Parts: sequence; C-alpha cells; structure tokens
Amino acid sequence: MPFSSSSSCSPFSTIVVVFTVASHYTTKLVSFSSTLSAIPHIFKHLFITFLWVSLLMILYNYLIFLSLLLLIIALNT
Repeated sequence: MPFSSSSSCSPFSTIVVVFTVASHYTTKLVSFSSTLSAIPHIFKHLFITFLWVSLLMILYNYLIFLSLLLLIIALNT
C-alpha cells in the first residue's frame, strides 16, 4: 500500500512521491508543473482512501468495545 498512515508524512508529500514513481515507471518526464497538475486527481484518491480507513477503524473500535463490554457483563453474571 503506497499511502502511509504516519502522522509525519503529509498527504502532499505522498502525492508527489506517488506521481514521481508512476512517472518514472511510465518513462514520462517529471517536472514541477506536471506534478502540480496531478495533485488534484491523486488527492481525490488519497482522500477517499483516508475516509474508508477512518470508517473501518471506527467500526473496528466500536466492535472491540462492544465485545469487551459483553465479555465483562458475561463474567459478572
């Protein structure tokens, strides 16, 4: 997965790295203007990925909390 969830890695630096590597593999020239023009398209994909991961983490945490709560209730009865 090319996107890092690290807080030290900004979305824009991730976009630049992804675009540069993709350009390298397609043998396109990498310039500052071509990188800037790719940011809106790649940012959309990055943001959608962020939303899905956030939703899944919230769901995961809710299920873990519910499981622990049910386990505590079951042990106390």
